[in-house]
Formats: sequence, structure tokens, C-alpha cells
Amino acid sequence: MFNRRTVIVVGAGAGVGLEMPTGIQLTEKIIAELRFENSDIEGISGSKVNLENSILSYARKASLDPTALFNAAKFVTEALPGAPSIDNFIHTHQNDVNVVLLGKLGIVLSILAAEGACIFSPMKLRTTASTFQWACGTWLGGFFKALVEGVDQQTAAKSFKNVSIVNFNYDRCIETFLHIAFQVYFRLDPYAAVEMRKAIQIVHPYGRVDAMPDYWEKAKTLNFGQLSVAKAKGIDEVVSSIRTFTETNTEIPAVTSARSLLHEADTVVFLGFAFHPINIELLSDPASSVFPFSSRKTSRIFGTGIGLSPSDIDIVTHALSENMLAILSPQDVIIDGKVDCRAFFENYRRTLTSR
Repeated sequence: MFNRRTVIVVGAGAGVGLEMPTGIQLTEKIIAELRFENSDIEGISGSKVNLENSILSYARKASLDPTALFNAAKFVTEALPGAPSIDNFIHTHQNDVNVVLLGKLGIVLSILAAEGACIFSPMKLRTTASTFQWACGTWLGGFFKALVEGVDQQTAAKSFKNVSIVNFNYDRCIETFLHIAFQVYFRLDPYAAVEMRKAIQIVHPYGRVDAMPDYWEKAKTLNFGQLSVAKAKGIDEVVSSIRTFTETNTEIPAVTSARSLLHEADTVVFLGFAFHPINIELLSDPASSVFPFSSRKTSRIFGTGIGLSPSDIDIVTHALSENMLAILSPQDVIIDGKVDCRAFFENYRRTLTSR
């Protein structure tokens, strides 16, 4: 179990082993979703017909010229390859409401498509046990081993209070995995597994494609990977659950929750995190009077750094130790550039679960 209060900050790189897109792959998927073969709105057909209807419907509802929306989609597909990330791209074009709208629509459709194709998708027709066994070969399995080590089933939920997750991704893979894992490992029914899952606080600063439906309620949410339903919905409804950096501020509960969790954490772990400055800024807020540096409890920071050069790791290490989470010595910050997310838990599990 996690004996110290631990926050795991999850970035797009953590999705690699889960069959989810990295940041670059997400931009490619967005381009594919928003690329129409014919910019003439009367010439669109095939798999894009539902999306076309959604755009036309939204244009009528908002009293907009639909051509402007299709032109915005075309612009996104042409310019997005040059952006560091979709969030950076939308931040750059924050004053163009059509580009922001179509960019966010591309995010939702791409993530739902990825959910529908990944191992957790109901369309895979795997048993709960076989899905759990597969997932145990990913970093989620290593995380789960650390989570349940030394845990008694009767007090498991209470012991999970020491760990929380700040997830910068829009998908619901972690929530889905935990629901499946608790059913198999603790022999729980789906309803009890939902309650145990809620013991682990999971915060999405940028939102997620939709909430996780509770099994005993009529789901008004988009089920995991439900792309076809999303394309038939109104655009404003589909994009309402996600935010970009430009739309986040300290008054948004998810952002406040993320900062609060980091403020109280003894240990912070970055998994598959690219350390983009806008995301660091979102987490830090160094001028905050609510979460001042002087009262922060963080004593150690770990992270994966695959793809980062030694000089970039040095920059990230000093930034984290001096400007973001606490005033630490760089020796208290370990960004390991030699391990991916799965290997991280294999190599650091004892450290993470130590008292």
C-alpha cells in the first residue's frame, strides 16, 4: 500500500502501453476525424455524415454560417501538425471560437475512438478476468500491486485514501481498469467495485470525454468508446465536458482539487508527463495564498523521462524542485530517463510504498 500521501500525475505518455494515443498520435487522430474529403458541405458523405449533420445542426442552433465551421475544421487539419500539442494549438487560437470548438470536438471524437479500440472496450468481448490479466502486464498492473500490497480486503478502501491521481488525459482508462481490477481481485460485484473505485480520488484538470456512469443509475453519459453516439449528439453537448489550458482557472473545481492534492502530498510521481510549461503552470500557481510554498509537505518527487535529453531532465528537475511543488534540493527529485511507466513501478515500487 502507499504509506505516504502520494499523488500520481499522469500524462499522455502513460497511454502508450494501454493502446491509447500519445500527444503526437492524438493530433494525428484529430486531423483524421476533422478532415472532410470535400470542403463543400453538400459533398460530404460516408463515415463523416453524422459529424456533418452535427455541425449543420449546431450552426442552425447558434445562428452561424456552417461554412465557417467547416473552414475552421479545415484550418485545424492543415495547421495542427506544427503544434507541440492540441492544447498549445487551441491556446494559440483561443480568440477564434470556431477553431476552439472544432479542436475540442476533434479531441472528444479521437479519444472516444481510441477508447473503442483499446483493450478496455466492451467491443473487445473479453471477460473481466482476461482484461484484468492483460492490464496487469502494463504499468497499471505495477500500480495495482503497489496499491494492494499488504492490504486487507475489509479495510482496503480506507487504505486507498493515501493515493490520488491527477490525470491530464481525457480518457477514462484508469477508472475503467480500477473498476475491473476490484471486481476480479476482491471478488466484488460491479456495484461494490464502483464504490471502492471512488475511494481513490481521480482529478482531470482538463476534464474527460464524459463522466463514468454508475451502474445503478440510468447512464446519461457516453459509455466507454461510444463514438457513434457522440457523432450523433449536438456539438456543444459533446465538448462541454472538456477544457483546454486557456479555459482553466483557479475557480474550476478540478484545478483547485489538483493543486490541493499536490499541496498536501508527501510524494509526487509524474508518469508519461511531457512537462509542457503550460501544464506546469496549471499545477504550480506559485503566487497562491491558498497553497503557499511555506506550508507544502512534498519531500520527494519521481518521474519518467523517456525521450528527454540529460540537459532537459536537468532543467525539469530544477524547475520542479525550485518553482513548482516545494522548495526541495534537486537531489530530492528523480526524473529517470531510462524507464517507461511499466518499468518505473517495477524499479521503484518498494520506494513508493516505504514508510
